[in-house]
Amino acid sequence: MYGKLPTDALGDRLIRQTTKLQVTPEHVVLLDFILSNARNDERPYLEVSILDKTISGLLDSGASRTIVGQPGCDILLGLGLPVKKRYSNCTVANGEQCEVTGIVSTPIRLRDQVRVIDVLMVPSVTHTLILGADFWKIHGIVPDLRRVPDLRRGEWTFSKNTPIATLEHITDQLTDEQQQQLKTLIDTSFPMCKEFPGELGCTNLVEHVIECTAAPIKQRRFQCAKKEN
Repeated sequence: MYGKLPTDALGDRLIRQTTKLQVTPEHVVLLDFILSNARNDERPYLEVSILDKTISGLLDSGASRTIVGQPGCDILLGLGLPVKKRYSNCTVANGEQCEVTGIVSTPIRLRDQVRVIDVLMVPSVTHTLILGADFWKIHGIVPDLRRVPDLRRGEWTFSKNTPIATLEHITDQLTDEQQQQLKTLIDTSFPMCKEFPGELGCTNLVEHVIECTAAPIKQRRFQCAKKEN
């Protein structure tokens, strides 16, 4: 097993005999299967619903589009969603070119929010569902990747509700009297907290948009006299 590689004579030179490892498609599929079924998988997954079907999707910030592999293709076809036949190629993380066989406009529900996303059908991918950057953007989610194993239990927020800071460690250091003074201050200064305890901050119940169709006002320019020294 150890020692020098065998050599052959070629004129006045010696050449080393090397063995070339042939990587077959079977090896690639097997390796992908092992990785996708590895124990203690700490990659971030998120449970979403498509119509009445719950699916665990892999959150992949490196993927620009949301795709479904062969298991996901079977699910979408079984749900009767119309498929736009389109044949093209996409490049996956390992640099391999995979064939795209179609696009499905898919209503993906996350908690109580439903958004329609054009999902690429890539049968050669073994994952059921890969949630790409378009999913992150259209749903406006901000996962906490520091707590990846807890993502399945909802350790993520919509971007409009993303906490800026946590002050729990400050209140833990207050005395009972100081905590009572803080509670009194919050109750008197923010009476809405009595109706919604623990929800101090901006409301996420109402969204209001004002669209202005008028053109911006153009004002005549005024010349200013040059400053004299």
